[in-house]
Amino acid sequence: MGVASVRKSGGFMIPRRILRCYRSRYLLTPAMVENGRRLEAMHPEWEHWFWNHVEARRWVAETMPEWLECYDFYPLDRQRERLFRWLVLWQLGGVWLSAEMRPRERFEGMGDGGLVLAVEGRMTVEEFEERQRVRWEAGMPAGALDWIGDAAVAVVPGHWFTERVLGLMVERAGMLDTGGEPDPEDEAWVTGGGVVNAAWLACLREGLPVGEAVLAEEGEGRFGRYAYRYGELNG
Repeated sequence: MGVASVRKSGGFMIPRRILRCYRSRYLLTPAMVENGRRLEAMHPEWEHWFWNHVEARRWVAETMPEWLECYDFYPLDRQRERLFRWLVLWQLGGVWLSAEMRPRERFEGMGDGGLVLAVEGRMTVEEFEERQRVRWEAGMPAGALDWIGDAAVAVVPGHWFTERVLGLMVERAGMLDTGGEPDPEDEAWVTGGGVVNAAWLACLREGLPVGEAVLAEEGEGRFGRYAYRYGELNG
């Protein structure tokens, strides 16, 4: 497949490339299959990339071999898939959607920003301290109580936010107990929402601008409607 241009065109900086991954094509539910068909029908001129987990590991080994040891370190498929997600976004850029995500509209509506993140909902101060493992302080920036999901991300290649997320994954990898099933909170803290939100909080503290747009919703109803925040985060 060719590499789409990142050049700003028609008010859209993020490459016209949709990225998805799942354990196996044979394990996709009917809803997931329909999500993929809907994406292709709504974006016929875009690139559509899909990897199963065997293909994902091969991609890491061939394209970013320096990350293969970290990739293999994770004991769970979903942890490796999360790392793979951010490696692909760093290298290729585009719109990443989990297999469960169903598009509501074409993705050109995201604006001119280089990064789009999903807001799953609002936290209380108590939830903030529990999830972020950081004490709430007076004067925390607006948006700090938004919980950012990682089932849908859109970003330009080589974005510093992606690099920050990957760096945090490496820092926190040592928290995993590879001798058995990790605690779900530790899993999220190391490879999931905890990492993404730590990077997001750092962005807010640096005073970067954000906006809002509604883009997609969960196909199987677990999270409902997603609100997206986008901004010129190319610093």
